Amino acid sequence: MFSPNFSFTLWAGIKPLVTLFHFDIPQALEDEYGGLLSPKIVKDYLDYVDFCFKTFGDQVKLWVTMNEPNGLCINGYTFGIFAPGRSSNYAGNCTVGNSATGPYIVAHNLLLAHGGAVKLYKDKYQTALNWLFIYPKGLQELLLYIKENYNNPVIYITENGMADANNRSLPIKDALKDSLRIRYHYGHLSYLFKAIKEGVNVKGYYVWSFFDDFEWDASYTVQFGLIFVDFNNNLRRYLKYSAYMFKLFLLK
Repeated sequence: MFSPNFSFTLWAGIKPLVTLFHFDIPQALEDEYGGLLSPKIVKDYLDYVDFCFKTFGDQVKLWVTMNEPNGLCINGYTFGIFAPGRSSNYAGNCTVGNSATGPYIVAHNLLLAHGGAVKLYKDKYQTALNWLFIYPKGLQELLLYIKENYNNPVIYITENGMADANNRSLPIKDALKDSLRIRYHYGHLSYLFKAIKEGVNVKGYYVWSFFDDFEWDASYTVQFGLIFVDFNNNLRRYLKYSAYMFKLFLLK
């Protein structure tokens, strides 16, 4: 089992936020009982998160139970374009699956797993933590609504970003000029700053993503990163203009 070490991030002053599940069901559980289609997954998931809380809890204080469960239900079990690739013939090009029932069964089991993980953490490990919120637009209005209606909780915006097409024929010097991403992040950060000035209790804002990455449904055809990755040249990195914008914004 891969075991991360957060010592360096803590030493560098970075507070890690860990997503416990990001679409990657172990193949052994798929083979044994059908993975997320079986209620057995709930107990196995809770055993896993209990291990993570116990093993890494001294270094990690911020946890997300699962990434985009709606996307997994739809793309994995309605259209079959995510693993495990299940759909009816009319909905996707898969050899197994039922698009009429599979997504709902998986959603039910994911909700049980999420609820169980939250209860486990609160009952056994939590000392002080409120909730996590994320929303891609209307940011100031939503944050103010939460402040006024939910007793101004501590908020972490766990993922915010935008993708553009990965045009590999474009010269690198041109690919670094990501003006649309600059406007996107600058706009959201500006609204976030206004909300904070109005008393919203935001403690963290996480840009998606630091580097150009692999996306589950788009592979390397899109780019989210503040840093350009040259996949044709040994993964060499280059700062995009948006990275400089983000740095200057943080220095204000």
